[in-house]
Amino acid sequence: MTDYRQIYRQEIEQAGASADCFVISYPKSGRTWHRAMLGCYLAGLLGIPREQAFKLGAMTDRLGLKSVHYSHNGANFIDSLPPDDPLVACPDLWRGKPVTLLTRDPRDIVVSAYHHAVYRSALTEVNFSDFLRAPDTGIEKILTTYHRLDKNRALASDFQVIAYEDMHNDPAPALRAQLSIIGLTKIDEAMVQDVVEFCRFETMKKHEADGFYKASVLKKTSDDPRSMKVRSGQVGGYKDFMTADDLSYANQLIADMGNPFC
Repeated sequence: MTDYRQIYRQEIEQAGASADCFVISYPKSGRTWHRAMLGCYLAGLLGIPREQAFKLGAMTDRLGLKSVHYSHNGANFIDSLPPDDPLVACPDLWRGKPVTLLTRDPRDIVVSAYHHAVYRSALTEVNFSDFLRAPDTGIEKILTTYHRLDKNRALASDFQVIAYEDMHNDPAPALRAQLSIIGLTKIDEAMVQDVVEFCRFETMKKHEADGFYKASVLKKTSDDPRSMKVRSGQVGGYKDFMTADDLSYANQLIADMGNPFC
């Protein structure tokens, strides 16, 4: 059985000490998309194939830029950690460093997380209603994570929030912001637009199916379209999936707990 607590402690000790800046997100908030855009831009600067876009460490090193570490910061739906575990969104990982937080509507997150857990990773066979309501997989954990990150945001040297919904409308500002954070003072606008176009949802979906990036994060696990890492990409897609009862529960919990990044 995987010891996720040990994994998160090691991440704090190792990445917390070595990385220059962090991109934090609860799973299913656009992290793969964000990484692909950043990596494709850096690959263009180096004149290497975009297939190598996920080798960010090697590219930032070659370019003399700040190293960036992507992390779920101890907040995941597959680790069985309860929301109140001190390792969930622990600021010790990124204390004193610049942080980019990727956020998304918790209702869309939990629907996407459920598809990942059931159809991609085969981690559970529980029904969605139970997944939604379980403290260690459902919407309570997402909101708890957001509150903890908001409470501790002053511990970062810089703390920027990028909403998935804003990236969906226009991805370019998110890419420009991250390029600036890692130390690029001159940004090629034509390259930004080319990368944004290259990393659009339908293209990313095709790249996953074709194994374009040769990256484990985008490795195809089955022919079931519900198992795709790049699956739906919709804003508000939860409305077509949740029952009225599940939606009422989710909306009430959000109202009761609040969402500091809404």
